[in-house]
Amino acid sequence: METIANSLNLKLKTLKSLSTTRWACRAEAVSAIKENYTALLVAIKEISDRTKQADVRAKALGILNQMKTFEFIFAMLMLNPILSLVLKVSVYLQSSNINLLTAFELVKSLKQSLILLRNNEKEFQDIFKKTVQMCNDNDILIPDLKRRRVSSNLMNLIKLNIQ
Repeated sequence: METIANSLNLKLKTLKSLSTTRWACRAEAVSAIKENYTALLVAIKEISDRTKQADVRAKALGILNQMKTFEFIFAMLMLNPILSLVLKVSVYLQSSNINLLTAFELVKSLKQSLILLRNNEKEFQDIFKKTVQMCNDNDILIPDLKRRRVSSNLMNLIKLNIQ
């Protein structure tokens, strides 16, 4: 992996194994994949090309096919800021000198930040543009997207929830 990263002039970020209980692991894993995406594609392709084990080749090609989808890129870029926010709060909540009021305010602030992120169309458009750019850079097919009409009832509900 280091050889490939060096040949592509990329800075490596350590990949972490996924843990179901640690936000830090999830945030770091998504960040590492995002930062090392191109090197990972090259490394996985090299593994699939060089291995003589059919099961390893099949797994490598399966991972490669999943990573080279619009949906994967979009989910990765969407999750990165969300998990970063959660990680920051998680780290503070684990400190030994935090009091209940501060913890409550941190969680409240996190909730508000996530709501703003969810309702911020500019943020969504930025993530979408980055997804399209990353797909174009890596020759990944971008599916035709259909504009969906949002019902006025749903929009009224959203407006009520924001206030």
